Amino acid sequence: MSLLYIDSTTNYQHFFHTLYSQSDDYPVHIDDFYRHKYSLLTNGSLYIDNIQLNDNDTFECRLILIDRGLLDIKDKYFITFRVNEPPRFINLSNSLQIASHYSTVNFICQIYGVPVPVVTWYKILEKNKQTIDSEDLELLSINNQQHTIHNVDDRMAGKYRCIGKNRLATIQNDFQLLIRGSIYWRRFPESQTVRINSSLSLKCEGESSEPLQYHWLKDDVLISDIIASQDRIRTYSDGVLTINHIQPSDYGLYVCVISILNSASVRSKPAIITVKYPPMPSRTRQIKNLTLIRGSTGICPCLLDSYPPIQSVAWYRNGLSIRIEPKGGAYSINAEYSLVIKSVEDIDDGKYFCRAQNSEGFGHDSTTFYVETIEPIKFLLQPKSIYHTNEQDQLILPCVAFGNPQPKIKWFKNSNELKEVKENLTFEYIDKTDHGVYVCQAANEHTTTNITSLLIVENTTTQAPHNIQNKQISSNVFISWKLRYDSGPSQYIFICYQILHTRKRD
Repeated sequence: MSLLYIDSTTNYQHFFHTLYSQSDDYPVHIDDFYRHKYSLLTNGSLYIDNIQLNDNDTFECRLILIDRGLLDIKDKYFITFRVNEPPRFINLSNSLQIASHYSTVNFICQIYGVPVPVVTWYKILEKNKQTIDSEDLELLSINNQQHTIHNVDDRMAGKYRCIGKNRLATIQNDFQLLIRGSIYWRRFPESQTVRINSSLSLKCEGESSEPLQYHWLKDDVLISDIIASQDRIRTYSDGVLTINHIQPSDYGLYVCVISILNSASVRSKPAIITVKYPPMPSRTRQIKNLTLIRGSTGICPCLLDSYPPIQSVAWYRNGLSIRIEPKGGAYSINAEYSLVIKSVEDIDDGKYFCRAQNSEGFGHDSTTFYVETIEPIKFLLQPKSIYHTNEQDQLILPCVAFGNPQPKIKWFKNSNELKEVKENLTFEYIDKTDHGVYVCQAANEHTTTNITSLLIVENTTTQAPHNIQNKQISSNVFISWKLRYDSGPSQYIFICYQILHTRKRD
């Protein structure tokens, strides 16, 4: 008679548990505790249903012969059964580590699994840094359940990740390192392009071991100091800036400033807000009336602001469209979309405005302004272009002009204004120093007109030139000067020199 026992144990010397036993011609005996878990096949094999982690165990199979009441163990076999287990954490250090400068930090990431997991360490990089495998991770070490950083500083602050992996699964845990008293960015403000009347939100976020405070600047001015900003523009203590009902004036450079109270630690990042809007009257450039001089070229500015830039423009006078011709025609448009009138006439008087379009469509017409045309300044009496005189002569250079309003007369000699001269320039007695170029200038609030005349004093003695300069190039010397005045048709300049010393030849 033979008897088959199958036992299980977690130790070869203690705690044997009989699962199944079977003898010849007797039914199988099943321990009630294992009845729905294990079963015995006809060939003596043990069948395990719905394997779980607690099935990790050592099983023993015994073949026992029973002869006249005596037990004789003929064979016994030990089988160690191991269930593959996905990785799981068994020991982790704190996810947030705050360290002082130049100290040592240890991150612990102990992972258990079957097969034994491989533990890999990475540093999580900022998005603007180079990455590996298309992920924001920098490989630090492989198969280490602890990562140590010595002499920490701000460059080492940030997020770290340990990843445990075997063939069943992968798990990971993130750690963060902050340096005491320093500020780190978690989120930068991002530049945005928005349409007029829409809304936007700018977000910046920092990290520190200390409480943080946020401020926003627009074009170097604190947001809270900008007038009329409290209704549309708001800042919040968590670093959020919101702008409602966007206007063109909201365009600009916005800077998020993060600081620690009572500390010198400050971080700042800029973002540019660009506003798209159709043409509309400029708020910074305005014109009411424009006076143009008849016979001259007139320019009427199109005072519209827009973004993107204007693509096309039309001009109107007294409500009627002006026919625009190619450059050089009677009416043309320059690069600034101004109306160019080639030669102003009295028919150009009237009310003007421009209408423009960009990619955002048609907006508003420019503010209407009035153009008045007037006659140019005319000289009733004017000096000749050149006068030849002698010393002691008497001379009058006439200059009488008319315009609307009446122009004022000024005289200049060699670009220097002559004071106490109203109209005619009178010389009681010509002196050789009166030689030079004279300009009569007639000007009113609309235009300025000049007449130039040259006065030559002849048959006079010369005076030494002035502003004498010399320049040596190699073995040559170049000398230059200026004459004080032209004393006649022929002048002779003599240059004298003296040898101070000679160089001896070898």
